[in-house]
Amino acid sequence: MEKGKKLPAKAVGLGTVIALGVYLLTLALAAYMTVNGTLSEVLSKRVVWLCAGFAAFCGAMTVARGRKGTTLLPLLGALSFWACVALSGLLGSETFDLCGALELLAVSALGALLALGLLRRVGGKRTKRHKTPHSRRST
Repeated sequence: MEKGKKLPAKAVGLGTVIALGVYLLTLALAAYMTVNGTLSEVLSKRVVWLCAGFAAFCGAMTVARGRKGTTLLPLLGALSFWACVALSGLLGSETFDLCGALELLAVSALGALLALGLLRRVGGKRTKRHKTPHSRRST
């Protein structure tokens, strides 16, 4: 971000809340499908990471909505989502699972990077980078 600009905490907070809501809803759906027998228990860890990645993607898209030139904000939204999930996991258990937290951080960053990749595209095409025009030599 440029100097002098404030960090839009409202957008980051809203993106975090959206990501947590999507994460809880997709986890509830995955739990229902596991209990129902539609989803095998072998795939449950992969489905949890898929839910986390999708939630981080939704949160990053919410954070970056309507803003141009902000590559840091979606990553910051994914980081705040990761912090909330990691801290709630720490509150739920007595020990901190470092391996699981790092896996969740990687999946959250991947979701945010996917959102950044889609935000760079406008109308299905990549945004054009403006090149400086070549100076014409006067002869």
